[in-house]
Amino acid sequence: MKHYKLIISCFFLLAILSCVDDRDLSKNTIIAHLSSSPDGLHPFNDNSGNRTYIFNYTQRTLIKLDLRTLERIPFLIKEMPIPSEDGLEYIYELIEGVKWDDGKPFTVDDVIFTTKLQIAPLTNNTQVKGIYSGIIDDVIKHPSNPNKFIVKTKKLHVENLTIYEEIYMQQKSYWDPKGVLDNFTFKQIHDLTYKPTEEITNWFNEFNKGDNSYVPEKLVGLGPYQVTEFIPGGYITVEKKKNWYGDKSDFIYNQNYPDKIIFKIITDDAASYLAIKNQKIDVSTLLTTSKLMKLQEIDYFNKNYHSKFLPEYTYDYIGLNMKPDGSEHKPFFTDKNVRRAMAHLVPVDEIIQVIEQGIGSRQVAQMSPLKKAYNWDLKPIEFNIKKAEKLLDEAGWVDTDGNTLETKWLMEKSYNFLLN
Repeated sequence: MKHYKLIISCFFLLAILSCVDDRDLSKNTIIAHLSSSPDGLHPFNDNSGNRTYIFNYTQRTLIKLDLRTLERIPFLIKEMPIPSEDGLEYIYELIEGVKWDDGKPFTVDDVIFTTKLQIAPLTNNTQVKGIYSGIIDDVIKHPSNPNKFIVKTKKLHVENLTIYEEIYMQQKSYWDPKGVLDNFTFKQIHDLTYKPTEEITNWFNEFNKGDNSYVPEKLVGLGPYQVTEFIPGGYITVEKKKNWYGDKSDFIYNQNYPDKIIFKIITDDAASYLAIKNQKIDVSTLLTTSKLMKLQEIDYFNKNYHSKFLPEYTYDYIGLNMKPDGSEHKPFFTDKNVRRAMAHLVPVDEIIQVIEQGIGSRQVAQMSPLKKAYNWDLKPIEFNIKKAEKLLDEAGWVDTDGNTLETKWLMEKSYNFLLN
């Protein structure tokens, strides 16, 4: 069952109610709602969804997912990487004019440095490290073009072409001005027997420190905004950089209209609802279905906000244990007919109507219907008790004690429980 994500955006220049007259509308500031605090804003070691959300404003990657087409597009490179005939090497070329906050150009050296950090054993990013270290073998400079580099991969893999989509580029001269990692090679990184020098170990200990997740001065990147405040559990403020390299770009992902964005962290749904109702928040991407429907009944809300339910990459499902231990968990679901019967007994459409208030849809597999590869020829399994009974009979689950009526009564009770 696919979820739908709430998107609310405010006309922040419109007049708002007297209950929020403390808002200074002459300032180009947006207040955006976050439902939870990021675990931190370290470029590698933290890993929450809201961290990624903030990074849309403060960081940059070589490749990006275009939210309009759901295709990967070049971001800091001129075109998507060109693969070799065997699909194991890829040539990248950086776009020109990209600069760090100190005016220094973004170079291939920064890419190599960033890649080392992403896959190095001493970086505290164990939750994602294997995704990259299992694919990237080496990164070398192109022999004839200083803006090009070659990525060598370990094997043919579906992610080879887009491996840099979520690797946030870092400035080598900022993090490693003494060049400590210059002699730390990719071969050494992949060598499980290699013992880093004390100097390298100390460098990574400093890089992994908690300050690099929370102290605004450390939260640097190529994006148009810089973090200026980070109060865990409270709010995160980002401010537009002056003389940012992409200011004159008409590329949609380089637009930076607000001078300041305050990400207000409100974890309670009722509190979020009241904040939006009182127009203390300009933007939110998460509110329960019932709360948004209540807001949409208010005239001034519809006048001052755009609101819509949009599909997102999440879904609910009921899992069946196919590998039970045989004692505490009986082998009910090892038979595919039993599993199919259970699917026929779940009133998914009614659950969507009652629990999700009609805001939701069905999908037939883990693949999102938003993706082109989704198979629309596969049809959802219908709610059908008779088909379920037949499948259970075929699986040997027949009525042996004559309590058919009791069984049907239990099934009816279960059905009503799911709906209520």
